[in-house]
Amino acid sequence: MFSFWLLQGFRRGNKLKPNGYPLLLWERPERIGWSVRNAFRKKDGRVVFVEFRKEDPDVPIQPLHKMSVEQVRKEIEPLGFKFQKSLEFLPWQHIIIFGR
Repeated sequence: MFSFWLLQGFRRGNKLKPNGYPLLLWERPERIGWSVRNAFRKKDGRVVFVEFRKEDPDVPIQPLHKMSVEQVRKEIEPLGFKFQKSLEFLPWQHIIIFGR
């Protein structure tokens, strides 16, 4: 059985247990922090971001809510995550996957 946890931005801590999750679907890249990084399993933990494409002017959402793959990488890689791949099959979004 496979499971994942959807994390939305937390204002006061996230109450995640260290080294306990194989996959987290994270809503806001700018709010991810060290405690989230430490919640992943050390060898196989992954975090997934689904972001509206900044580079596509036809995506019907305000530019404030769009991010490019490069922007997400710039925010997440300094926290120790390693870029694995970007999936581009959705019409308006990138699916961006990072590992530990």
